[in-house]
Amino acid sequence: MVLVGRRRQEGDVEVWSYSKKASLVVLEDSNNSVILSSMIFPHDASFAAAGTWDSSILVWSMATGKLVMRWRAHSGAVLTLDFSRERRMLASGRYVQAPAPAPAAPAAPAAAPAARCPAAAAAAAPPPPPRVLT
Repeated sequence: MVLVGRRRQEGDVEVWSYSKKASLVVLEDSNNSVILSSMIFPHDASFAAAGTWDSSILVWSMATGKLVMRWRAHSGAVLTLDFSRERRMLASGRYVQAPAPAPAAPAAPAAAPAARCPAAAAAAAPPPPPRVLT
C-alpha cells in the first residue's frame, strides 16, 4: 500500500492511499505553521512520523489521527526518517554542510636565481650529449 501525506489548508495532514485513491485519515496538528520536510509510515501503517524544517519530529496514531509525540531532534531540518522493523526506534537524519576545505599551503619559495659566474652556470646546465668516437 502506498500512502501519501499532504498538508491541508487547515494545517492538518491528510493521508491518502494511492491505490484506493481515497483519504484514509486526517492527522491533527495544532502547530500548523510548521513545514513538513519528510514523512514515513511503518509497514503496518499504525503510526505516521514527519520531520519538519524547524527540526522537530511529530508522531501520530493512524487509528485516531491524534498527535502522540513531538520533540526537537536536530539543529536543522529533519530530512529523512525511518522506523526500525519492530517499530521500537525511529531514525532521523539532517543535512550537514561539509566543512570548508583547509586553506592551500603556501607555495614553496622560488628557487634562487643561478649565480652569474661560469662555474655555477656550468653546474646548472644540462650535461652535453655523449660523443661518438669512430
